[in-house]
Amino acid sequence: MAAAAGVLQPGMTWSMTDYRGPATDEEASTQARQRLGQMLADLGAPGVPVEGDRGSAQPLEAMEKVFTDHRFDEIIVAALPRPVSHRLRAGLPRRAERRFGLPVTTIITRRWP
Repeated sequence: MAAAAGVLQPGMTWSMTDYRGPATDEEASTQARQRLGQMLADLGAPGVPVEGDRGSAQPLEAMEKVFTDHRFDEIIVAALPRPVSHRLRAGLPRRAERRFGLPVTTIITRRWP
């Protein structure tokens, strides 16, 4: 969840085409685990320590829980592109920045799988 500013590489900006949402909760969980694993691998590739975990379906609630036990320099929000992502349309990055007082970097993920 934490990373130093400026570590994003050009190859880390992904695009999406023909997104079909998961058919079941199990499929959604599997996709989320895969996306998280790939995102952490990409963010950690330059040698920056990163952490991440899946939590509540309510992102601000999940962040609040993590912040009770850890301190972070930055919040990274990984989301599908705006036409698909209800989190981006709902202004999650701005809301997280206001609520927690930390800089927020938004990464648009690619279509999965």
